[in-house]
Amino acid sequence: MVRIYALVFALSGISGLIYESVWSHYVKLILGHAAFAQTLVLAIFMGGMAAGSWLASRVSQRLRSLLLAYAAVEAGIGIIAIAFQPIFAASTHALFDTVLPALDPGMAAVAAKLTLAALLILPQSLLLGATFPLISGGVLRLDAQGTGRTVALLYFANSIGAVIGVLWAGFWLISAVGLPGTLLTAGIINVGLALLVFCLVRFGQQAELATPPTPPNADDVADGEGLRWILWAAAITGAASFCYEIAWIRMLSMVLGASTHSFELMLAAFILGLALGGLWIRRRIDTLPNPRLFLGIVQLLMGSLALATLPLYNHSFDLMAAAMRGLSRSDSGYVLFSLTGHAIAMLVMLPATFCAGMTLPLLTLILWRSRCGERAIGQVYAANTLGAIVGVIAAVHLVLPAVGLKGLVLFGTLLDGVLGLYLIAGALSDATPLRRYGWLGAFALAWVVCLTSVDFDPQRMAAGVYRHASPTVKEGVEILSWRDGKTASIGLARDARGLVEITTNGKADASINMSGKGSPSPDEITMTLAAVIPMLHHRQARTVANVGFGSGLTTHALLAFPQVERVDTIEIEPEMIKGARLGFEARAPRAFNDPRSRIFIDDARAYFSSHGRRYDLIVSEPSNPYVSGVASLFSEEYYRHITRYLAPDGLFVQWLQIYETSIPVVASVIGALDSVFSDYVVYATDDVNMLVVARRSGTIQPPDYRLLDEPDVRAELARVGVAGRADLALRLVGSKALWSPLLAMVGAPKNSDYFPFVDQNAARYQFLRKRDAFPLLALGDHPVPVLEALKLRREPENSPVGASTYFDTTNTAHLAQRIRDHLLDGHQKTSLPAAFWSSLAAIRAEHDCDGMAPATILALLDVARRTHAFLDAQDVDAIWSRLASASPCNRPGTRVGRWVTFLRALGTRDWPATADGASDLLATEGSALAGAPLETLLIADLTARLVTHDKEGFIRTRRDYLWPAVQEKRVADLLLMNLVLSQALVLGWRDPLASERAAQ
Repeated sequence: MVRIYALVFALSGISGLIYESVWSHYVKLILGHAAFAQTLVLAIFMGGMAAGSWLASRVSQRLRSLLLAYAAVEAGIGIIAIAFQPIFAASTHALFDTVLPALDPGMAAVAAKLTLAALLILPQSLLLGATFPLISGGVLRLDAQGTGRTVALLYFANSIGAVIGVLWAGFWLISAVGLPGTLLTAGIINVGLALLVFCLVRFGQQAELATPPTPPNADDVADGEGLRWILWAAAITGAASFCYEIAWIRMLSMVLGASTHSFELMLAAFILGLALGGLWIRRRIDTLPNPRLFLGIVQLLMGSLALATLPLYNHSFDLMAAAMRGLSRSDSGYVLFSLTGHAIAMLVMLPATFCAGMTLPLLTLILWRSRCGERAIGQVYAANTLGAIVGVIAAVHLVLPAVGLKGLVLFGTLLDGVLGLYLIAGALSDATPLRRYGWLGAFALAWVVCLTSVDFDPQRMAAGVYRHASPTVKEGVEILSWRDGKTASIGLARDARGLVEITTNGKADASINMSGKGSPSPDEITMTLAAVIPMLHHRQARTVANVGFGSGLTTHALLAFPQVERVDTIEIEPEMIKGARLGFEARAPRAFNDPRSRIFIDDARAYFSSHGRRYDLIVSEPSNPYVSGVASLFSEEYYRHITRYLAPDGLFVQWLQIYETSIPVVASVIGALDSVFSDYVVYATDDVNMLVVARRSGTIQPPDYRLLDEPDVRAELARVGVAGRADLALRLVGSKALWSPLLAMVGAPKNSDYFPFVDQNAARYQFLRKRDAFPLLALGDHPVPVLEALKLRREPENSPVGASTYFDTTNTAHLAQRIRDHLLDGHQKTSLPAAFWSSLAAIRAEHDCDGMAPATILALLDVARRTHAFLDAQDVDAIWSRLASASPCNRPGTRVGRWVTFLRALGTRDWPATADGASDLLATEGSALAGAPLETLLIADLTARLVTHDKEGFIRTRRDYLWPAVQEKRVADLLLMNLVLSQALVLGWRDPLASERAAQ
């Protein structure tokens, strides 16, 4: 029967760990992710468990059947879990829509949120805390002969269930059924366990004793000092273990990455060590001649093994780098990456946590034998949990900010070492001084050696090995500062070119060229445009909130507009502000010194709900979506929450990095935005970053470029190489009307706090390094000017466009103007790429007017690609006129001439003629073409039919040419094609045979 109940408790461990992570996630939606909120959530959760354990110890001896009580508790946990989602939704809706608006901002709002958080998780926390004492006491009433063995087995079973729970929920269950479904699954498990235990008790052959068994071989240490040292020992080891857990997770996040999946792997490794320690001690615990001495040795060994993680940590970067270099960027490679991360986490954590897994069974056994009986289980568990709470608070708010991650590990080892030495000295009271205190000398020597000789290497911690597969930063990079904050480790580095970069847990969050020479960094461009572009769309904006401080450059650029009266910047980590001031104050002084700038240390959700201010403009600049906790700043619920704090005509701005993600993630984020905001436009700040400017109601107003005449604004744009109006217009790549139907075709669910698609998938896409989202920012660079045809962009102006190191679109526009100057004005000294000279030569040298080499078609398309989207119709017409006269084969009627005529019509935006030319070429050459020539013809034909409202022609082209080409894989670039197709679907232009073909 003991093994059956061990299996029951293992299943309970699965659901218990699910609750710990999921309920914490829910409560953080109320309190936020700031350090204060995180410790508060843990304190509420673990405080409830400690109270539940203590209450169980108080009442257990009066209960006739502890196992029936355990069944009732499991049933209660399950029922609460099943009902939790609707209760949470209703209560938070009332909080944010009714209670908080009626309260004064500040402490009253914080108190209201704290009260609700406690009411939501305290009841089930109390019940969870009671499970271990009740089932352990109940099983011991069945068989009290092997007390220590039974407690250790149950501890192992529950811990191994927790390992399964964290991995099952994190890597599959949440993705499959979301947070509500995960809670429902766990709740069903608990209710099922309650029924199973009830049946075992009522119909089992072995009866449970009605009264607690008398502990065999009882000692006389239960009174006074004896009882107190046992409970103090439980509390101290609990505090030390949580110091290790916090430190190791923070340390390893710079090796494995800071994603939610990385956290789950680390947590699983930590709990696995506890489970294996409990399993190992199970067969030995009841035969120990001196449990107190053995416990002291275990505590000392645990502290020593934790000390060993300090020198080992620096080598973990080499292990990860070696693994990364040998892994393919594929789904199977990601599995191996995850397994490697888990192995490294176990290498660091498992030895010490193996020892930690023995402590609770040992302490319980000692107290059990001290005439406490089954009460010992709940008392030890409660003391251990209370110690963990104190450890969390002390670690996060006192020790970590004061002495850093290394110091936090040393602090934990000091707790374990001192406790172990005390226990050994007490157990060896009759031994010689050398035997009693020799342990002290050995441990003290090891501790001092680690303190003085082992240092964490910032060159490694700032390297981002999980991204770049390099164990150290690049050669020539100098680490200017490294600070371990309450929520993250913040680094400041400078390379040989003068580029200064601020990092969070080794991941770069902002960079600026501080040398004053050379090109700006790509981040500079994005951070500046994150301020300028939304201000152009809302020239009356007076109050601004900026989420995420970074370098401070966005705040600085916002304050370049004289009409802005206030910028409130919300940053979750105070060390980020200190690092930014050290590294970037000279470049962004207004962020730090302008009286209109105010900085708040808080989580974004918590800040807005507590302060209740409304803003004309809210700019959100979070880190990459794969970072744990950040994905919630890209969710539908967050966007809906943020609209409460926008003025009626206010705008919301979202910065989204697409260089380490994929189209499904982008589609999921845009889908969340789309469901909340009535209109939005999308800008590319460079080739790999985009800004979404959204309005809650109404439509986005056109940009007011008159604001660019402000001297400070003009200076900021000049500093990042943006020439002005034409430069900004080229960066407009999307709108709700265009992107909403296009990205709906991807089929990705909208990102939600309850169904966290981004959080569950972003880390995998980051590892895979897919680049399929890049073309979203280059939709306007095609020979077919689709964005103009669909009324997003206007026809290009003849204004100067600056070349950019990081944005190919403006480079191509700059090149188009040079091509125009060469072909039309005869500028012989114009610098043009060698590939373009080759294209001109191929066009001029073509002599087979009807055969035409394939290279000639590609040459003609090369001219179109470099000019159509960037020059006005008059200039494009003149260029094709010049090329038509360059060779006799280019005259109308020849094959070459038909292509020239088609491309000339396309470039001059003559859509009827474009449709005719494309249709003619598809009919005569379509079956023999593939790749870019065929794609250009198809996109041009479909776009022209859409513009001219030729529904029948559109359906005919799609049916006769597009569908066969896709089936035969003669076209690869389908993104722009899908953009046009999605617009046709909006109009209801459906092919009657489409569903039949799809079925085939």
